[in-house]
Amino acid sequence: MTYSTKYLKALFIAGLITTTVGCKKNIDLLPSDNITSANAYLTSANIESGIVGAYAALSYDNSILVNSVLTDEVRSALDNGPRNFYSEQRWQFDGTSGNATAAWFNLYLVIDRVNRVLEAIDNVPGDKVTIDRQKGELYALRGFCHFELLRNYAANYDATALGVPVITKSDVLGQPKRNTFAEVVAAVKTDLTAAKGLIPTTFTDNTRMTRLAVSATQARVALYEKNWDDAITYSSEVIAASPLATRTQFPSIWTDASQAEVVFTIKRTSNTSYIGLLYRDTNNDVFYSPSFKLIDLFDKTNDVRYNAYIKQDLTLPATREQWLVNKYAGSGTSNKFNNTKVFRTGEMYLIRAEAYEQKNNLTSSASDLNTLRAARITGYTNIAFASQADAESTILTERFKELFAEGHRYFDLKRKNLPIVRDNRDLTEPTIPKTLNPTDRNYRLPIPQPEVFANPNILPNNPGY
Repeated sequence: MTYSTKYLKALFIAGLITTTVGCKKNIDLLPSDNITSANAYLTSANIESGIVGAYAALSYDNSILVNSVLTDEVRSALDNGPRNFYSEQRWQFDGTSGNATAAWFNLYLVIDRVNRVLEAIDNVPGDKVTIDRQKGELYALRGFCHFELLRNYAANYDATALGVPVITKSDVLGQPKRNTFAEVVAAVKTDLTAAKGLIPTTFTDNTRMTRLAVSATQARVALYEKNWDDAITYSSEVIAASPLATRTQFPSIWTDASQAEVVFTIKRTSNTSYIGLLYRDTNNDVFYSPSFKLIDLFDKTNDVRYNAYIKQDLTLPATREQWLVNKYAGSGTSNKFNNTKVFRTGEMYLIRAEAYEQKNNLTSSASDLNTLRAARITGYTNIAFASQADAESTILTERFKELFAEGHRYFDLKRKNLPIVRDNRDLTEPTIPKTLNPTDRNYRLPIPQPEVFANPNILPNNPGY
């Protein structure tokens, strides 16, 4: 299949040789203590443990880091040193670069765990309501992971573009080909539709894939598919069920004291580092700071997002970095915990505003943007769009602000086929370039080199690799 196929093959061959030499008789017999999907999942409780194991493997942190460091969201901080000038920030990465390829290995690992449980679930006794909910979660999680892989590694977001392999059965020795963007989207939509019919509305744990989280995923998929009617339908489902946070509640979202408008969040159980190292490291050094380009966009007095997202620590000397990404500061001096917010209602308003804009319904588009801004900005005055181009540009800028360091900026520019352009003030080192054009190699992430070595069918790689 995927993640470390080359090494799994080597282990398989070594095990086969050992078995052949040591057991000439009954070579077709499995050891009595062999654990397979068939005997690992015998009860509904076993299935639940398998689902928890799939969630436990899921990480969104690297998508946040890459979307920030690769683009104009952050700049290299004063405390940073050469060892932390990530190749993604300098646009000098390839298929061996850890940050650029980490999502591939992580998401296919989760998919493999999901598939193993799905292979067993129909043979497990239990009440139908529980089994249906469990199966629905598994379909939803697999659909979500396939789509996140597509966002990261598709050559582009056109129907015929090369995407990623769709994996619906655990096969560590498989050598799948890349499906097209349209094929992956179709598989994702099939999983999400199945999930929605199985997960009950009464299941509301936002650290799991609820029915509402499925709607949010469907809305995001529709945005990338340019299916504007679906984008409106599914984002509206979330908006109706999950109101925007008030200005009082909003800062508490980022310390996990409030779950207002948080539709799906990944529970982090490690206190070893801040999300994406976007706050401080273990030595209290700041590696990355909010870009001045971003800082300038906020109403620093009236916009509740400014202080929730950005901090200027004037207690530090001028020789140290004073600007910090406050979004992931934890909830105490030594507490680095922040659950990762994957879907929020704020994103849904922006998806619907863009869908209305693309349908040239500028009145409804402006209404959604105004509703979001009024919830964030004290004394906000409504605006009207002068043109469709004005609406498109304004909504993209609002996504830059609202979804800062949530794993969207690179993907937004990529789906619009726009260059990444940094402000001159954010070019803090000579090795950090200013502009990355859509025709440049590092505008796309590569298929990981270990995958290419293990699976020649995965080729061709993305352009330039």
